[in-house]
Amino acid sequence: MKPNEEIERQLHRVQRRVRRRRSHYRLLFVFIMLGAFLVMLAETGRGLTYTQQARQFVQELDQKSAAEIKAGLERYARGLDDHNPTVRQASVSVFFSVTREPLGRDAEQWEQWWEQHRATWEYAPTP
Repeated sequence: MKPNEEIERQLHRVQRRVRRRRSHYRLLFVFIMLGAFLVMLAETGRGLTYTQQARQFVQELDQKSAAEIKAGLERYARGLDDHNPTVRQASVSVFFSVTREPLGRDAEQWEQWWEQHRATWEYAPTP
C-alpha cells in the first residue's frame, strides 16, 4: 500500500466520523427545539387555564363569603410574581376587580399593596 493511499483512507475515516457527529448534533438540536416548544405549549395552557379560573372567580364573587374571597386573593397574590405574563395579568385583573383600587396593570404595585393591606382588607360588595 502506498503512503498516499493510507493517508486518503485515514482522511475518509475522519470525514465519516465528522458526518456522523454532525448528524448527532442536528438530532440534539431537534430534541432541544422540541423540548422548548413543549414547554412553551404547557406554559400557554397553564396561563389560559389560570385566566379562566380567575374570570370565574370574579364572576362568582357575590356567591362567596368574605373569607373565601380573601383566600382567593391570597391564591392570586402568588400569581403576581409568576414568570408567566399571562398568569401575572390574570392576577392583576382579579385584584383590580375585587378591590377596585386604581393601581393599574403593574403587578409589583399590586404585590406591595397586598402586603400593606393583607391583614386589614375586607371585601365590600358593589351596591
